[in-house]
Amino acid sequence: MLANGTVYPEAIVEARRYRLRILNACNARFLNLQLYVDDGSTDSITLNLKTLTPTNAPGPNFLQIGTEGGFLPKPVSIPSNVPFNPVTLGGSLILGAAERADILIDFSGFAGKKLVLYNDAPAPFPVGSPLNDYFLGNPKNPALTTPGFGPNTRQIMRFNVVAATGSDNALQITTGTDLTSGIDPLLVTQTPGVPTPVP
Repeated sequence: MLANGTVYPEAIVEARRYRLRILNACNARFLNLQLYVDDGSTDSITLNLKTLTPTNAPGPNFLQIGTEGGFLPKPVSIPSNVPFNPVTLGGSLILGAAERADILIDFSGFAGKKLVLYNDAPAPFPVGSPLNDYFLGNPKNPALTTPGFGPNTRQIMRFNVVAATGSDNALQITTGTDLTSGIDPLLVTQTPGVPTPVP
């Protein structure tokens, strides 16, 4: 798995809010994107041996504000630690091939920690074959996975969260059923005469 053309990239982010535009550029694979706190183990992720789902602490939730079709009428808060469910076809942030997500992630509260962007969507979707799922400890795939080197279709990248050097402006969007205010391209309050920082 590649992120911006790199295997296992690590991005240094401050403990503040970031806007990410994600494109699933896989030619056939679906993604169920999740965020977990690196638990310090050899592979960063520890799996429940029965369910093969992460036991790591969850990372910050995703606040989705747009798709490939533009801004959503209302932002949607998406839990970042929901494994793919083959019965309901649900999970965290599920993206098909060529689909995009415009999201906000608030890394405040995670300073000094590393977060793993994780995927467990089966391939082919939605039933999948264990032979297409590469991760450390997969009992149904004979391919040997080396921690940190792969092959691994589950760990996409890592965020190394450092202390914030500034504070975020307040968001001017609301979630829920309030229809009086939706998403506007100007997402943060701006102090007159002060440029809005773009992380």
